[in-house]
Amino acid sequence: MKILSCFALTLFLTGLLWGDAVSDINSKLSELSKKNIDEGLFSGIAVAVFKNGEPVYQFYDGHTSNKKTRKVDADTMFDLASLTKPLCTLAVSAHLINKGILKLDDPVQLYLPDLLKQVTLKDLLGHTSGLPVYDAFFRLYKDISIYSDKQKALINYANTYPKPVPNKYGDMNYIFTGFIIEKVTGKRLDAAFSDMVKELKYEKAVPVYTPEVKTDANIASTSISKIRGTLNTGVVDDENAYFLQGISGHAGSFGSAATVGTWLSYLYSKPWYSKFLTEKTGFDIPEGEDSSYGLTAKDDLRGHLGYTGTAFLIDPAKNTIYIILTNRTHPTDEKTDSAKRIKLLRQTVFDLLRSVW
Repeated sequence: MKILSCFALTLFLTGLLWGDAVSDINSKLSELSKKNIDEGLFSGIAVAVFKNGEPVYQFYDGHTSNKKTRKVDADTMFDLASLTKPLCTLAVSAHLINKGILKLDDPVQLYLPDLLKQVTLKDLLGHTSGLPVYDAFFRLYKDISIYSDKQKALINYANTYPKPVPNKYGDMNYIFTGFIIEKVTGKRLDAAFSDMVKELKYEKAVPVYTPEVKTDANIASTSISKIRGTLNTGVVDDENAYFLQGISGHAGSFGSAATVGTWLSYLYSKPWYSKFLTEKTGFDIPEGEDSSYGLTAKDDLRGHLGYTGTAFLIDPAKNTIYIILTNRTHPTDEKTDSAKRIKLLRQTVFDLLRSVW
């Protein structure tokens, strides 16, 4: 009886300590969120932690826009920006590789014969292609309206780029990966993504991959488009993705923190996807003492960042996923020290979350 009583007391005290830790996290996140909202870095934020595939923590604050008419909550969708790469484009690529339709060592020329640079699909997925990193294609080729002609223009741009390019993370790698997926499936990338989800018989929420979210869903606004002059709400923030009809391999998906965590947990449970984390392909590896993934982050973690203020971090040893979603580009990305401020936020939040989970 005494042993049982001691055990019950231990559980009770553990629960109190756990509750205190979560309460402390809530307090610190509330303070941090209020500071950044008041200073205009973003209007809203969503944070979530998934452990062993299940949600164990969530935090929401702020509003979907500076109008403050709708609060951020568990259902609020954010423009995921470059998180589209691992969540959608890499997922479809890995699925097609698992089915034997694509191979990592396939020369890109098998599918994009006009591309002169000798690279493989693995080079694209791992950002080791040496292709140009970025340009304002939406301005350079603004007079091109036909999608196939836009593809040709981007391939020609890569062929004629005048400077040697070191292996570096860049949007063009995943734009071209998207082109390859469309070539082998005979469908636009969003349809290929939907087909994969159906084939996997996955019935939970996935990122919404569409040129425009036509719904009354709770969606965080991003920037006022420099091209169209309208506020992006459910319309992709990335102008190059919009130029490619809103469907591109590098950006264009929307989702809530819960959706990102649930979908990423599912993908991570599949060997055909998780091997890309193990092989360090398509994900960031925290490096140095000033990583965006936290001051305590080590190179055994994997993550990804999105320009709109989104991010996730995976700790394989703990089987834990941490998600931070904001609308940093609302109503503009031209804010003083915006990049430094969002980096500091990410560092602080990831370190806080990893101190408990």
